[in-house]
Amino acid sequence: MKRIPIIYSASARIASFGDDASAYIILRKFFKNYIQITEKGSAWISSLSKEVKSLDLGLNSASASYVESLKSGSFLEIANELVDYEFVIHAPVSPPYKINPLRFIMNSPALSHAYENKRYFREEFSDIINIPKYQTKILDELRNKDSYGILAKKYGQIFVIQDAESSGSQGTFIINSESEYLNVLQSLKKTDKKTTFVISEFIEGESASVQVCITKYGILTSGILSQLVKSPQLCNDKLPGTNKWCGGEIGHVYPNAVNKQALHIAQKVGAELSSNGYKGIFGIDLLITPENQVYAIEINARLTGFTHVVSEMQYKEGMIPMLLLHVLELSNIPYKVLDLDALPSILDQEDNLLSYLLVMNPLKKSFRLAKDIPSGVYRVGVGIEFIKKSNSISDLRNKNQILIQCTIFSKGDHVASGKRILKIYRNGESLQNDELNQQSQEIVRKVKQHFNLP
Repeated sequence: MKRIPIIYSASARIASFGDDASAYIILRKFFKNYIQITEKGSAWISSLSKEVKSLDLGLNSASASYVESLKSGSFLEIANELVDYEFVIHAPVSPPYKINPLRFIMNSPALSHAYENKRYFREEFSDIINIPKYQTKILDELRNKDSYGILAKKYGQIFVIQDAESSGSQGTFIINSESEYLNVLQSLKKTDKKTTFVISEFIEGESASVQVCITKYGILTSGILSQLVKSPQLCNDKLPGTNKWCGGEIGHVYPNAVNKQALHIAQKVGAELSSNGYKGIFGIDLLITPENQVYAIEINARLTGFTHVVSEMQYKEGMIPMLLLHVLELSNIPYKVLDLDALPSILDQEDNLLSYLLVMNPLKKSFRLAKDIPSGVYRVGVGIEFIKKSNSISDLRNKNQILIQCTIFSKGDHVASGKRILKIYRNGESLQNDELNQQSQEIVRKVKQHFNLP
């Protein structure tokens, strides 16, 4: 294991939950007794390491949600066997609990959910950071006869409507016309009339985010992460409930003025969360305008889709990964950093740029996987060629190689509509004007063709 300047108990009993290699790749490096708990099939773990134990809940991950799995009888049985283990989970889980919630490595669910509420976020931070102009309405107010005209006059022809309690891109509607406005209201007709909606000005700009980690050594930031949303080569954003976030780039170079604004936002938000007892990782979604203005859009008070990639890149560069600090802070394991220069910092060097792409099922129905998709390093040429088994970006040697991760599905499995099939990592850029560049489009096409994907 690469030596990093931090002292803690590597014998602490830590487990993580999920059919994903992401947390496993980092945490197995730092905890001797680490266990990965999966919903089904764990061959990918045993193929990587004989030293890490994996436990299978025996659930069908296609039908059981993450939260349902954590509250299942199968998980309770495993938790009772692992009496001295704490469990890393993606996001805080609300009660009722089948086990002592202190065994979940998480922040207070009430605190996290409050900050993720889009109305609360704006009311709390609009005076101290740059946030688009907004107001809040209940559904009945949006249905008033003259409501579209009033909103269009205030915010312009294009404006945004968001369900205050929705997560990610779910419940977000960009309104371009009165007919579109009326269609959105029609689709929301079954919504509870007391639901609050945030109406805000539409900001033309690049989608980005910043990952922040609150520790006893201060508020640490990853720097700006470029986001890819609604990529037609990777997802079908017209599918109801599909994940529209398709990955992005880590390590892109931004102007100093942009970096300073993002850092200011991260520090202000981090200070507020810290004052209320929040620890560890959270994300802030940003918009960066062509004039280099940075707007904060919302908080993701949990581990983010970038957490594992950022942490592995930090480890590769000799830094202490944010994911390790997150676990140490929330599990109250004593630790000491011996060299403060090793605390995670901005990854913004052009030669350190990594692309991260998520391929989803774009069909309106499930499809049956025609062949296995071995996780590993592949060479890109006329097609793609398997080189070796791997789940680590450290094994990428040049820009003609990609790392594919597929740890959920095997040959014959049915992939539900909108569900993620695999991940692609590659060194170098993949985005141009908030879209996949031509080279990356070709790589995605070759991957889909090789594995007979829709």
